[in-house]
Amino acid sequence: MAMATIKMSPPKIRRSAGAFESPAVANKPKPKIARTAAATQSPVLSANKRVKSFARAGETIMSTPIAAMSAHRIIVNAVMSIFTALISPFPTFIWIMKVPFTLGVVGHFGLAVRDPRESARWFQRVLGLRKEFEFDNGIAIGNDNVTIALFKGKPSPQTLDHMSFHLPKMSILRKALSHLKKQKVELEDSGNEIGPEAPGSPHMGLWFHDPDGYRWELSVQGGK
Repeated sequence: MAMATIKMSPPKIRRSAGAFESPAVANKPKPKIARTAAATQSPVLSANKRVKSFARAGETIMSTPIAAMSAHRIIVNAVMSIFTALISPFPTFIWIMKVPFTLGVVGHFGLAVRDPRESARWFQRVLGLRKEFEFDNGIAIGNDNVTIALFKGKPSPQTLDHMSFHLPKMSILRKALSHLKKQKVELEDSGNEIGPEAPGSPHMGLWFHDPDGYRWELSVQGGK
């Protein structure tokens, strides 16, 4: 059986520029890790096939048994016979990655838009977000739960697919729908805007688009 190893190169030093100091922030050097990775994905479709996003079930590292052992500096010869007997019925060994932290609420995310000022006014009028501050080539808008950094650039709605925000109950979702209609927002599924997030899902939502084509969702978990 061939020996395989997993090598990890040290991360490159991050630049000192902040996330909002330059529109070129996306070009920052990022840590590179030599590994074989596969993110498990499954399509999530609403009852009328309007939700086209993907739900990530979690990232896994796929490797041979020996490679996984070598990466952990285990003395292969000492345990090979026992290990082989245990995993021989399986073609691969799936090692689920564990990290020493848990992600919290969304801090901020950036979107390329044609006109940051015009987009900021739309988000203020339609979603009730407030202007937080301006930065080089853009404007940040948000509330106590999230900040959206609007950068001047070519919109790319296909890279995001959609972003969902939770509302507390169905009565608020219905009020939100009425508000969006008054603001003449582009809603999906005219006449049947509120529906399940996926077939058989108890979570209910509605979907709409902003002037740059980005897709948004308002949803109620449990549909109550």
